[in-house]
Amino acid sequence: MAPSELTIWGQKLETWGEHPPATVRFRLRISSQRPTLKFAIALDPAVWQPEKGDGVTFEILAAPVETLFTQAIDPKNDPRDRKWHLEDIDLSRFRGQRVLLSFHTLPEGNNAYDWAGWGDLRLENEREKFDLVYDREVKIYRNNDALPRAFVVNHAEYIADQEAILTRLTQPGFDPCKAAILEEGAPNRPALGTPREAPGSSPVVFDRYEPNYVRLNATLKQPGWLVLTDTYFPGWKVRVDGQQGRILPANYIFRAVPLEAGSHVVEFIYRPTSFVLGFAISALTIATLFIVGVVLRFQQRRVERAEAQAGC
Repeated sequence: MAPSELTIWGQKLETWGEHPPATVRFRLRISSQRPTLKFAIALDPAVWQPEKGDGVTFEILAAPVETLFTQAIDPKNDPRDRKWHLEDIDLSRFRGQRVLLSFHTLPEGNNAYDWAGWGDLRLENEREKFDLVYDREVKIYRNNDALPRAFVVNHAEYIADQEAILTRLTQPGFDPCKAAILEEGAPNRPALGTPREAPGSSPVVFDRYEPNYVRLNATLKQPGWLVLTDTYFPGWKVRVDGQQGRILPANYIFRAVPLEAGSHVVEFIYRPTSFVLGFAISALTIATLFIVGVVLRFQQRRVERAEAQAGC
């Protein structure tokens, strides 16, 4: 079976189409690294119409009979299924082996109009999650899955409810390095492209990183979002190329700044309203005390002069 292409909401993926009940098998040699099978599942938008289709169950089995994945979707009756579902499976337990994987599509009530597809099938050998970097009196490991301190993405999703944000963050298909979840949208800024690293963007470079001030440089070939994995907290302000910018809460606890294409200097400054108000009150208090001191000193000198004249 030769792959074709299927486009859903502008996201085009190479697809192995199946009309249930159907099976596609692949025999793979699994590497000794950290092997991960990545794929997407969906039904063709043509079957989302009310009079067509009743959903499909996608299933992956490893020979002889071990279920690695199963999920039913019904985009006709559930609008949340009207998209590509991005999934991945850890195949580490098959390291160094040859394994036969069977990709099944199974009908629900009947198979009429059930045009289903497995999209973007690929086997990736990822790094181990932890690398041993120090082995003397204690062992210290580096977490290779940790997010960078700052990075650029070209895709954003808008979810207002924080509980829903947490649910989305924990879904297998969500990659926080490729997309940002925002609680509110930036003015005139739609969600861009498919979730991936912003094309042509250079790594973010820090100039300064201090408790109350951060300055960094970012270069983008198309509009996107700079994500700083420091905690979002009221009182932080941002300047982009010297002009006031806007910080949006991202991925529940991080900060995101919308950027246009080009090279930018981004500065985060901690300047809470309470600090400004406190500074103004302190300055006013000092000024008042100074004026009162000057007035009292002037009056004291007048009294001293008057006493001196009276003594004469």
